[in-house]
Amino acid sequence: MSMGCRMNEHSYIRNVHKELSSKVFKWKIRDSYAGGVPDAYYSGEKGCVWAEYKHIKTLPQRDTSVIKNTLSSLQKAWLNRAVDHGQHAILIYGFESKAVIFKDKTWEFNTITKKELESKFISRKELVEYLEKLCLPT
Repeated sequence: MSMGCRMNEHSYIRNVHKELSSKVFKWKIRDSYAGGVPDAYYSGEKGCVWAEYKHIKTLPQRDTSVIKNTLSSLQKAWLNRAVDHGQHAILIYGFESKAVIFKDKTWEFNTITKKELESKFISRKELVEYLEKLCLPT
């Protein structure tokens, strides 16, 4: 990413989709009618996953600074229902070329500190590998 180019949620998701295998079906969902619908759906021969993305433009300065969970109650309900129905559902916090994946209802938090979030960072490449592992046979 070049200097002066600001990444947003849309471009973050587009970058993930570019890196995903062509064998993974990718759907960037834009639903103006139903609240809470996740941002993306992925599927392959092995399985599928619903993904809600939250993009962080800048991290706070201090390690103890709090980052609020901006997942709406409708978004939480959708992800929880997917898990209850035996499907994969994840919340992805994206920052620059990093990601944090919240799965198995670990998105049920109100706040997280900068230090806690940073301790969970993986590379975008690792995020792509994780999505492919859920969708494609090994």
